[in-house]
Amino acid sequence: SPDKGGGLHVLYGTVTVSGSTISGNNADHGGGLYAAQSAVTLAEAAVEGNSAYGAGGGLLIYGGTLDTTAGTIDNNTGGYPGGGGLRLDDVDAELIGTVISGNTASNGGGVWIAEGTTVLTEVMVTDNTALSQGGGVYAKDGPLSIGDSTFSGNSAQSSGGGLHARYSPVTLSGSTISGNTSDSSGGGLAVNESLAVADSTISDNVAYSGGGLAAYSADITMTDTAVTGNSASFAGGAFYVNYSSMTLTDVTTSGNAARAIVYYGTGHGGGISSRHSTLTIDGGA
Repeated sequence: SPDKGGGLHVLYGTVTVSGSTISGNNADHGGGLYAAQSAVTLAEAAVEGNSAYGAGGGLLIYGGTLDTTAGTIDNNTGGYPGGGGLRLDDVDAELIGTVISGNTASNGGGVWIAEGTTVLTEVMVTDNTALSQGGGVYAKDGPLSIGDSTFSGNSAQSSGGGLHARYSPVTLSGSTISGNTSDSSGGGLAVNESLAVADSTISDNVAYSGGGLAAYSADITMTDTAVTGNSASFAGGAFYVNYSSMTLTDVTTSGNAARAIVYYGTGHGGGISSRHSTLTIDGGA
């Protein structure tokens, strides 16, 4: 197999893929497409069934820009460090109406992001798997904005079933984080920078700690959001907050649980488990 770009290899250029399919390709990195310092546009394109031994089973974009409209990135497989469907490295990216589903990698089963600015709007991130962190998305060292999107059915063997954000400020609005799982922390979300959530739903996620959200050394603000039906086997059915600050305004929390019998008898904090943190709760139920 080629070293980079099993289907398409682009350097210092511009490429537009419209209404086409990139499938069944293999490379060491960027199984379907590899682009460096280029402008990449995908319009109603399908990237499916590609694989990479390393990063970016479907796509690996290094530098430059990526814009997607509709289309699918599904059933691709990446290795280490990650990005089963898509890996973005120092890219300014905007994804609109794209479905990212059924991809697998070490980290970032659906998408692996480093640096750059990433905007996801009306994106579906579903049924992706990470062998370590970030079942749906793994993001580090760059801002991530998520609007009117759904993260569901994703899983991680370590942290962040839906999303793992490492030193990446995240804004989440009008979105649903539901039915994701982590064998460690943050079934729905795991963050250690800043997270601002508004008008969203975090529901039915499962983890060892922080079924809905696990926050470490983070600044969390959440408004007009429903956090329901999440569970943890150790602590924090809805939220596990450690060395962080969290402000909840008009947030509804219900039906969350810390269920299993562990350590000192039972789980801790069906709603919130807080350690070395500052909590402010205003309104809500």
